[in-house]
Formats: sequence, structure tokens, C-alpha cells
Amino acid sequence: MNETAAPPSRWLAPALATAFGAALLYSLYCMLLFSGPYRWLAELQMRWFGSYYVSVTCVFTLLFGVVPLLVIIRVLTAANKLPHDSWAVLLATPRPGGGLAARVTRARGWLMALGVGVMLCALSARDLVVAARGKRLQQISAQALEAGDEAGSTWLEVAGTLDWDRSLETEEDHKKLTYIPIVSERWSPSSPLGALLVVADDELARLEAEPLSGTVDITGAPGLVRAGFENIGVDVNRATVLQFGASPEEKATGSLFLLGLGLTIALVGGVGCFVRMRR
Repeated sequence: MNETAAPPSRWLAPALATAFGAALLYSLYCMLLFSGPYRWLAELQMRWFGSYYVSVTCVFTLLFGVVPLLVIIRVLTAANKLPHDSWAVLLATPRPGGGLAARVTRARGWLMALGVGVMLCALSARDLVVAARGKRLQQISAQALEAGDEAGSTWLEVAGTLDWDRSLETEEDHKKLTYIPIVSERWSPSSPLGALLVVADDELARLEAEPLSGTVDITGAPGLVRAGFENIGVDVNRATVLQFGASPEEKATGSLFLLGLGLTIALVGGVGCFVRMRR
């Protein structure tokens, strides 16, 4: 006797679209805060290759959220809780009309474009917020930061001494970075660090001739860097991370292009979703 196929599920395609959106937002959250699967994957790449790749890490973080959902669907399909042609329903192009599931499936490509555009907008918006908060250069001492004072600007010039003996080198996307503590005369490793300067390998020579100024990294020290300093007995969890060199506005120049690109992709994706789901 032939087994009767289960009726197509009306909630399958909307559930997948919702889960994909949630995974996209979670991936962005982990990337911005250097936490969760994004941090785990970055640390794994550092152990294996000596550096980690932002784009690759973002993609696999997204897969980390989507793959468990696909496994659940496969299990439910095997248990006859979902139709055995679930994958065909998802991948095939549905006929015009139909319910919500059919409309969402028709617009799946446009939904993905919309998600990518939103992610690009969020990334560029972060840099633009930093630029908006860093229109003036604020001078502050390392001692004040060590005491817990908060800077009112994201563009700082810190008065202090570079502690090269406790510096840490790392690599991201084949770009060598050096993290150097900025300390006061009263600081000791038993107390939290107030400021941490990040310098690219090609900018190290400028340190002798220029003040210790740059843009604050609002995400703080990356997890790998925090772990590295912990291994040498330095607490950087509260440290202000300063990216040496350009002001926030100069660093945000490329973000305007990225924001425009993200808005364009999101607009095209949104219009495409509207048109496809209306048919």
C-alpha cells in the first residue's frame, strides 16, 4: 500500500523565512559584540591559521543559526510530521496565487537580498554613530581612564606611556595589529587597564612623532585579545580601545558608501518582495 503524503504545511515557508531573519540578526549581534558563535569561530581560526577572516566568520555564524533549523525540519519530515516533499516545496517555484507560504517562497531570493541590505546598513550605521559622537577631539589622561572616568567623545588623545613590554600582536584578514597598553605612572598589572592602543603594522613608525590619538572602538577589545592579556595578567575588560590614526569622521567616509549600497540592496529587495508576494 502506498503511503499517503501529508498535506503541505502552511507554516513551513513563513517559519523558515522568520528563522532566517532571526539567524541573520543574531549573526549581526554576535559580530558587533564579538560574542557567541562568531567569537568561537574566530578563536578557532586564530588557533589553526594565526588570523581570522571577518567575511568567512560571518557566513559560518549565519550557518550556525540556520543549520539546526534544517536538521529539525529533516527530523520532522522523517517522522511524517511534515510532507515528504518539503524540500521540493521550498525549492520549487510555486504557481501564481496561493497562501502566505506560497507568497513567501516566491519572494525567497528577494528576502535574502533584503536581509543582506539590512546587515550592510547596520554595519555602516555603527561607524556613523561613532563619527557623530566624535566631532571634537577630547584630551584625557590614562590615569583618569584607569580610575573609571568615561570619555564623552569617540575621538580621544590619551596622555600616558606605552607599555611595550605588555603589548600583544594579532592578525585579522592578513593585517597585523599591535595592541599596546597606555598606562599612567601609578598603574600596576594588579589594577584594571584604562586604555589600549591598536596600531596597524604599517603605522608603527608614526607613534614616535604623533600623539596617542585615534577613534574609540565601541565594541571594546576582541575576545581573543582579552584572553591574550589575561594570560599575562592584565585586565583589559574595562579598557578604552583606541584605534590609532584617523578621526572618526575620516574612518566613516567609507561607511557612507556602504550605507548607500545597503540601502539600495534593501530597497531593491523590499520592492522585489512586495511585487512577488502580491502576485
